[in-house]
Amino acid sequence: AVAFAQGDEGNLVKDPGFESSPAANGYEGWVFVNHGQDFIRGEIEAQDYHTGLKAAAVSVPRTPKVYVCWAQHVLARDDSRLPDTVSLWYRAPDNPANVIMSFSGVRDGVASQKGGISLALEKSRDWRRFTSPVECPSGTTDILFELRVTAEGEYRFDDVSLTRQEQPDT
Repeated sequence: AVAFAQGDEGNLVKDPGFESSPAANGYEGWVFVNHGQDFIRGEIEAQDYHTGLKAAAVSVPRTPKVYVCWAQHVLARDDSRLPDTVSLWYRAPDNPANVIMSFSGVRDGVASQKGGISLALEKSRDWRRFTSPVECPSGTTDILFELRVTAEGEYRFDDVSLTRQEQPDT
Protein backbone atom coordinates (compact mmCIF):
# COMPACT_ATOMS: atom_id res chain seq x y z
CA ALA A 1 0.00 0.00 0.00
CA VAL A 2 1.19 3.49 -0.80
CA ALA A 3 0.95 5.95 2.07
CA PHE A 4 -0.59 9.35 1.34
CA ALA A 5 1.28 11.04 4.20
CA GLN A 6 3.67 13.80 3.21
CA GLY A 7 6.64 15.15 5.09
CA ASP A 8 8.37 13.35 7.91
CA GLU A 9 7.16 10.19 9.69
CA GLY A 10 3.52 10.28 8.64
CA ASN A 11 3.24 14.06 8.84
CA LEU A 12 0.56 15.33 6.42
CA VAL A 13 2.00 18.88 6.44
CA LYS A 14 4.18 19.83 3.47
CA ASP A 15 7.48 21.51 4.44
CA PRO A 16 6.82 21.25 8.22
CA GLY A 17 10.05 23.09 9.09
CA PHE A 18 9.58 25.97 6.62
CA GLU A 19 12.86 25.11 4.91
CA SER A 20 11.55 26.01 1.43
CA SER A 21 10.40 29.31 -0.03
CA PRO A 22 6.68 30.08 0.18
CA ALA A 23 4.61 28.01 -2.26
CA ALA A 24 2.72 29.24 -5.31
CA ASN A 25 -0.54 28.19 -3.62
CA GLY A 26 -1.80 26.58 -0.44
CA TYR A 27 -2.10 23.14 -2.04
CA GLU A 28 1.64 23.04 -2.76
CA GLY A 29 2.85 24.20 0.67
CA TRP A 30 2.90 27.23 2.96
CA VAL A 31 1.56 30.59 1.75
CA PHE A 32 1.38 33.86 3.68
CA VAL A 33 -2.02 35.57 3.70
CA ASN A 34 -2.00 39.26 4.71
CA HIS A 35 -5.34 40.39 3.23
CA GLY A 36 -3.68 43.38 1.52
CA GLN A 37 -2.15 44.72 4.74
CA ASP A 38 1.26 45.51 3.29
CA PHE A 39 2.66 46.82 6.60
CA ILE A 40 2.63 43.22 7.89
CA ARG A 41 5.55 40.97 6.90
CA GLY A 42 5.41 37.22 6.62
CA GLU A 43 8.75 35.65 5.77
CA ILE A 44 10.58 32.38 5.96
CA GLU A 45 13.76 33.46 7.68
CA ALA A 46 16.99 32.00 8.99
CA GLN A 47 17.62 34.14 12.09
CA ASP A 48 15.28 32.62 14.69
CA TYR A 49 14.25 28.98 14.30
CA HIS A 50 13.67 25.92 16.44
CA THR A 51 15.27 23.23 14.24
CA GLY A 52 16.61 23.04 10.71
CA LEU A 53 17.81 26.33 9.29
CA LYS A 54 14.60 28.36 8.95
CA ALA A 55 11.21 29.17 10.47
CA ALA A 56 8.10 31.11 9.52
CA ALA A 57 8.11 34.68 10.81
CA VAL A 58 5.26 37.17 11.11
CA SER A 59 6.01 40.81 11.99
CA VAL A 60 2.95 42.90 12.85
CA PRO A 61 3.99 46.48 13.79
CA ARG A 62 0.44 47.63 14.61
CA THR A 63 -2.95 46.01 15.11
CA PRO A 64 -4.18 44.49 11.85
CA LYS A 65 -7.69 45.20 10.53
CA VAL A 66 -8.15 41.48 9.87
CA TYR A 67 -6.11 38.40 10.76
CA VAL A 68 -2.98 37.30 8.89
CA CYS A 69 -1.66 33.76 8.68
CA TRP A 70 0.66 31.16 7.27
CA ALA A 71 -1.65 28.60 5.69
CA GLN A 72 -1.78 25.42 3.64
CA HIS A 73 -4.34 22.87 2.52
CA VAL A 74 -3.76 19.38 3.91
CA LEU A 75 -5.41 16.57 1.97
CA ALA A 76 -6.63 13.24 3.32
CA ARG A 77 -7.86 10.38 1.17
CA ASP A 78 -10.14 8.70 3.68
CA ASP A 79 -11.25 8.71 7.31
CA SER A 80 -8.65 6.10 8.31
CA ARG A 81 -5.89 8.60 7.48
CA LEU A 82 -7.33 11.74 9.09
CA PRO A 83 -4.91 13.29 11.58
CA ASP A 84 -5.72 13.09 15.28
CA THR A 85 -2.80 15.16 16.64
CA VAL A 86 -1.41 18.61 15.86
CA SER A 87 2.01 19.66 17.10
CA LEU A 88 4.29 22.64 16.51
CA TRP A 89 6.94 24.86 18.05
CA TYR A 90 6.29 28.59 18.29
CA ARG A 91 7.34 31.87 19.87
CA ALA A 92 4.76 34.60 20.54
CA PRO A 93 6.30 36.94 23.12
CA ASP A 94 3.89 39.86 22.66
CA ASN A 95 0.43 38.34 22.12
CA PRO A 96 -1.14 34.91 21.70
CA ALA A 97 -1.70 33.29 18.30
CA ASN A 98 -3.99 30.51 17.08
CA VAL A 99 -4.03 27.30 15.12
CA ILE A 100 -7.16 27.27 12.95
CA MET A 101 -8.32 24.15 11.15
CA SER A 102 -11.28 24.32 8.73
CA PHE A 103 -12.64 20.99 7.51
CA SER A 104 -14.34 20.30 4.20
CA GLY A 105 -15.12 17.23 2.18
CA VAL A 106 -16.01 16.26 -1.35
CA ARG A 107 -18.49 13.49 -2.03
CA ASP A 108 -19.79 12.69 -5.50
CA GLY A 109 -18.22 15.90 -6.78
CA VAL A 110 -20.02 18.13 -4.25
CA ALA A 111 -17.99 20.04 -1.65
CA SER A 112 -19.36 20.58 1.85
CA GLN A 113 -18.10 22.44 4.91
CA LYS A 114 -17.68 20.19 7.92
CA GLY A 115 -16.79 22.72 10.61
CA GLY A 116 -13.57 23.88 12.19
CA ILE A 117 -11.59 24.34 15.36
CA SER A 118 -9.49 27.09 16.92
CA LEU A 119 -6.64 26.22 19.28
CA ALA A 120 -5.01 28.97 21.35
CA LEU A 121 -1.23 29.41 21.44
CA GLU A 122 -0.42 31.25 24.67
CA LYS A 123 2.12 34.06 24.81
CA SER A 124 5.64 32.66 25.06
CA ARG A 125 8.93 34.54 25.04
CA ASP A 126 10.90 31.32 24.46
CA TRP A 127 10.29 28.56 21.95
CA ARG A 128 7.39 26.46 23.24
CA ARG A 129 6.00 23.16 22.02
CA PHE A 130 2.27 22.95 21.49
CA THR A 131 0.56 19.58 21.06
CA SER A 132 -3.16 18.90 21.02
CA PRO A 133 -5.50 16.13 19.99
CA VAL A 134 -7.80 17.04 17.09
CA GLU A 135 -10.98 15.40 15.92
CA CYS A 136 -11.56 15.68 12.20
CA PRO A 137 -15.17 15.13 11.12
CA SER A 138 -15.87 11.99 9.13
CA GLY A 139 -15.70 12.60 5.39
CA THR A 140 -13.06 15.33 5.63
CA THR A 141 -10.84 15.38 2.55
CA ASP A 142 -9.36 18.92 2.86
CA ILE A 143 -8.11 20.67 5.98
CA LEU A 144 -7.29 24.36 5.66
CA PHE A 145 -4.55 24.68 8.29
CA GLU A 146 -3.66 28.19 9.51
CA LEU A 147 -1.12 29.65 11.92
CA ARG A 148 -3.18 32.77 12.61
CA VAL A 149 -2.17 36.12 14.13
CA THR A 150 -4.65 38.85 15.11
CA ALA A 151 -2.57 41.31 17.15
CA GLU A 152 0.68 43.23 16.87
CA GLY A 153 3.92 41.49 17.70
CA GLU A 154 6.67 39.23 16.45
CA TYR A 155 5.77 35.57 15.91
CA ARG A 156 7.73 32.47 14.87
CA PHE A 157 6.46 29.02 13.87
CA ASP A 158 8.44 25.85 13.17
CA ASP A 159 8.23 22.05 13.05
CA VAL A 160 4.50 21.79 12.35
CA SER A 161 2.91 18.37 12.20
CA LEU A 162 -0.49 16.83 11.63
CA THR A 163 -0.28 13.12 12.31
CA ARG A 164 -2.41 10.15 13.12
CA GLN A 165 -1.23 8.58 16.37
CA GLU A 166 -4.07 6.07 16.64
CA GLN A 167 -3.77 3.21 14.17
CA PRO A 168 -6.93 2.52 12.16
CA ASP A 169 -8.74 -0.77 12.66
CA THR A 170 -7.84 -3.28 9.99
